[in-house]
Amino acid sequence: MAFRIHPLLEPKKGSFLLAQAYLGDPNFERSVVLLTEHNGDGSLGFVVNRQASVSLNQILPDFPPLSAPVFMGGPVEKDHLFYLHNKGDLIPKSQKIRRGLYWGGEYSALKELVAQGLVGPNDIHFYLGYSGWSIGQLESEVKMHSWEVIDVASIGLNELRNAQLWTAMLRNTGTEAAYWHTAPEDPQWN
Repeated sequence: MAFRIHPLLEPKKGSFLLAQAYLGDPNFERSVVLLTEHNGDGSLGFVVNRQASVSLNQILPDFPPLSAPVFMGGPVEKDHLFYLHNKGDLIPKSQKIRRGLYWGGEYSALKELVAQGLVGPNDIHFYLGYSGWSIGQLESEVKMHSWEVIDVASIGLNELRNAQLWTAMLRNTGTEAAYWHTAPEDPQWN
């Protein structure tokens, strides 16, 4: 999988964060975070490459049957379910992240659209919890090289559904971070 990647100096809404190989935080080890908000109030996003071992209908038994993937979105509010989708034109109150990617929207409308077959498993991903940073916190972590900030020229929802996303994106950064993926998972293995 090849991506057209552009390294960024600063995080922005719709950009991706690639965790440094030895970040030291198990919540973000070798993670890719999609930023859905980055403004004067702080930053919010979802870890998009850590699939959960639970199905959507195990979490929401009254939801129409849907085999959409569930991911561990981050360490904050892990008892809340969030969703990214490509149906911003159908789901009222969806928030656009970038071209073709939205988050949230009216839950009751989503349920109805799924029941009608207008939203399927390739149109939506669910996330338990989110990743959040207070004002200036993420910028500080980027300056300490905890994260590589990138923009991907075009990426669809289902391209995020890749267990090797962190490695694939790093290889294409064109920066020193491109070598992070070659580091062993345990630094003692060096």
